[in-house]
Amino acid sequence: QTDVDASIASTERTRTDASVDDEVQKVEELKVQKADEKRLTERLTEEVDALRLSASASRLRIASLEEQEKVFADAIASKSSQIQHLERSLEESNARLEEASERA
Repeated sequence: QTDVDASIASTERTRTDASVDDEVQKVEELKVQKADEKRLTERLTEEVDALRLSASASRLRIASLEEQEKVFADAIASKSSQIQHLERSLEESNARLEEASERA
């Protein structure tokens, strides 16, 4: 009887020890998983921050290019106006020259 009780007690201890070992292993695995998730979250946060910074820089570049486009459009319009003025002046000069040569 005593040997049987001792054997039962030993078996129960072994089961308890195994159960505790399983729980400890699960806790350790969860710790590793949580650490991995934390590193992944940190990396993703860094990537998101970098993308936001890049997007901000792109928006600034676009604004700069749009401003340059306006400046160029204004310069083209001004040059176009100057060209039209010079063409009219040339036409008027040619007309006066024709009149002068017809009189001569």
